[in-house]
Amino acid sequence: MNPQPDPDNWVWLGHKPGDGAIYGQTCPFGYEGDSAPNGPVWLQSPPPGFGGGPTPAQLAQEIFATMKFDVPDIGTAPEKGAKGVLGMPVWLWANTSRTSWGPWAESKSSGSLSVTLTAKVTQIDWTMGDGGSRTCTVPGTPYSPDKGATQSPDCGYRYTTTSAGKPGGKFQVGATTTWAVHWEGGGQQGDLAPIKKTSTTELTVGEVQVLN
Repeated sequence: MNPQPDPDNWVWLGHKPGDGAIYGQTCPFGYEGDSAPNGPVWLQSPPPGFGGGPTPAQLAQEIFATMKFDVPDIGTAPEKGAKGVLGMPVWLWANTSRTSWGPWAESKSSGSLSVTLTAKVTQIDWTMGDGGSRTCTVPGTPYSPDKGATQSPDCGYRYTTTSAGKPGGKFQVGATTTWAVHWEGGGQQGDLAPIKKTSTTELTVGEVQVLN
């Protein structure tokens, strides 16, 4: 039936839209044991000859397959190629976009069924190359010169050793975003497995040289 009856209609027999569907049944020759065979009927699967569309969960997977998530677009202060000073605040952030941080919503319909999938980053995990790490639930604040030597208000780090002993004299820094993916449609909802995306950079940290 198109449109489908209201979700509260008795013909659903306690089921919800998306869990099967309501069909209009016509039996011109009657049906043994049933004095009123004609009219709406709930079926878990389409009857022969009517084909079958995707379930809400399957339609969510179809949407997900079209979404190409980007690795985090990271920024640091000191930036790559510059030299930081031991003990000074390091600023960490991710430049946000729909495909690198979210929220990102996509919808798709199949017949009378419509599903919307929403994805967003829930945290970004930084590995700092010295054995330390930092987890932030926000993208972080980009550094600007007017901030001086202050620390980041929401996502920062301080090194207690220099990068002198590391390969190339640099710390290898990694940033991994974790995406939560949720879908709703057809009276149902669910979550897909979280996905992770990683990008890397390098930081050089040295000591202040004092001249006599």
